[in-house]
Amino acid sequence: MPTKFGSIWAQFIDWRFAQNTIHTYEVRPNHRSVTAEAAISLITSTGSYWGETGISRVVSSSGNETFNPPSPSVSRTGVTLIEFRTAASNALVRARHVIHYWD
Repeated sequence: MPTKFGSIWAQFIDWRFAQNTIHTYEVRPNHRSVTAEAAISLITSTGSYWGETGISRVVSSSGNETFNPPSPSVSRTGVTLIEFRTAASNALVRARHVIHYWD
């Protein structure tokens, strides 16, 4: 039985300034067992602001799952797609997305 401790398979750190827009991207592991996580930090803001980051979709042996709002972390087996989403309005945010594999 695999443990949930493993190596970092992918990591993404980005800076976003957005006016009511959403940035998404997909990672396509090859049927891996993974734990994916996301974190966000506020850098600067103006007036009324908000920001979010996380996993918005996962395709795995459990099926096709969509998360709205995005989930901060997921653990799944047989993952073939992970979609990360970062959104910010009137703010500069830093998002970190990490995928650990534990096969």
